[in-house]
Amino acid sequence: MLGLLRPSDWLQSRAVVDALDDDERNAHLGTMAVLVNTLQLRESGRMLDAPSYGLTDSLAAQLAELSPQFVEINAAEPFGQWICIVALAEQLGTLDLAQLTLDELILWASQQPKDASVGAPEELEALCWARRGRVARARGHHDDADAHYRHAIRHTRGAPWRDARPQAELGLAVLAYARGNFPDVAARARSIVRRRLAVQPLYRAQAYQLLSFVSRRQGQLLDALLFGWEAYGLLESFDVLRAEIVVVLSETAFAYGDFAAAMTGFRSVVRTGLPSRLAVPAWIGVMDAALAMAAREDVDVRTEASADVREAVRALESIPPTLLAVGDQVLRATALASTATALRDEGSARRWITVASELAERHGFHEKRFQLEGLAKTVDSWRIIERHIPALAGAASQPPSAPDSQFASVGVESEMQRALARFAKLGASAADAVMDSSRSAVAVGASSARRKGAQAP
Repeated sequence: MLGLLRPSDWLQSRAVVDALDDDERNAHLGTMAVLVNTLQLRESGRMLDAPSYGLTDSLAAQLAELSPQFVEINAAEPFGQWICIVALAEQLGTLDLAQLTLDELILWASQQPKDASVGAPEELEALCWARRGRVARARGHHDDADAHYRHAIRHTRGAPWRDARPQAELGLAVLAYARGNFPDVAARARSIVRRRLAVQPLYRAQAYQLLSFVSRRQGQLLDALLFGWEAYGLLESFDVLRAEIVVVLSETAFAYGDFAAAMTGFRSVVRTGLPSRLAVPAWIGVMDAALAMAAREDVDVRTEASADVREAVRALESIPPTLLAVGDQVLRATALASTATALRDEGSARRWITVASELAERHGFHEKRFQLEGLAKTVDSWRIIERHIPALAGAASQPPSAPDSQFASVGVESEMQRALARFAKLGASAADAVMDSSRSAVAVGASSARRKGAQAP
């Protein structure tokens, strides 16, 4: 099946070679290769055909798990369907295939007349350049990503902010976050939220989410919560993205030391039956909160936290890897290795350390490799609690520290407690919140990174 794709950089990429030991993933890659081959073989200037239904049907489960990708583009039109194929290629870690598809879409859009019925060609081409920025950033090519985002902005100069412009602007903000330029992130995000009616609520919510990430990184946990709740309020029509915000809010509550509020938030997400990519950080949060609460009470985490932890472990282990992006697979395996180490389950710890290490090595997650090496040493030495996730061990060994200087006043501390109290409402209503899988509203996905920072729009 792979041979049907004409020679390209994608065929020679390591992603394909590495996939050959995974039959199910290789089948998905082969199907996508055939899809993109039909896109490449189209005649210059012809109308854009939709991806073959017979082929996309075999990818239906994976496509349904995708984060929404846009707001104003018609998801039923061929262009929208191809962008979803690009997103799936990104999720499977085949960045060369994603780039190859975008190159073909850019070529097609550049050949369309300005009165094309499929939408403004400049908007569609600009959206492709914004997506090229995502791909370049995922490769670690930050200068190329910056150039692609700015190219997308030039294409939409003077036009309404539909999908391409806000995605490019948010992309530059995320790139600044990756570079540690927090003032630039804040400036770009504030510029977006100030536009109000000119920008879709979804994109303003993502800007608030970036402000929340920056605030948390800078230790301003009250601001992080308040920005997160602002994002939550803008996402009334987007159950999936609202749940992503709840994960971020819960991680912030955990960082503050309110493990009960964090547990309530994480539990509210896992009860909704949302996509697997959200279930991973939420169930990891349940595990961490359970371990932290048990350790704070100075009891044996292996017994007091076992019910919550074992439920989370079973849930995480039951998620098919093909429904997860590579990064989420690494995140899950690393968390399961960490938790097994905390519970002194040597067999499970060694098994998940091996799985996570192989994934990290294959896909270049070098920071995880260092963490996994530490876990392996912990298992070998049986110095478990002292070496298991230092931040968690430190937080769990004592009650939350007194609020730092930013919470010095009674008024600010009261505001923090009000922000934390909102988690109780999540617990009361989340059981009835079930995602409507036929929802037509679509948008760019936000990050589900575990207490680490923004990944993309």
